[in-house]
Amino acid sequence: MAEPGYLGKVMIGDVEVGGMFNWNYGGETRASEDIIAFGQEVIHDEPTLIKGGELQLSGNVKIGDDGIALLIAAFSLGTKYLADEIQFFINEDEYFTPDATSSIFVSKIKAINHDASGIAKIEATFKVDGQLEELTET
Repeated sequence: MAEPGYLGKVMIGDVEVGGMFNWNYGGETRASEDIIAFGQEVIHDEPTLIKGGELQLSGNVKIGDDGIALLIAAFSLGTKYLADEIQFFINEDEYFTPDATSSIFVSKIKAINHDASGIAKIEATFKVDGQLEELTET
């Protein structure tokens, strides 16, 4: 499931986070629990719950971009995005979004560097609370 979105479009609602992006989702992990029966000498691991992963976003944006302002506000307010409120595109029609029981939030805004040309560089980390699913725009 670690499918990258190279130069992928990111949409928050109907606002495009402008720029050229690289994003990568590391996928979910499944926790395990040690199971020990009385008198047993061997510990067995049993799979338990699935834990959401992190999505890394980096790229260039235009200074003053509305989408970047939304990202920064979402981080400051602790906004959780639900299914189809945020979309990470891998091509023109296919994208990842939280599934119906999950959400995603900005957990870190790493750096916003500006240069004289009006281009800014940004890095952000999203925490997936649950799972992402791949959908096709209709």
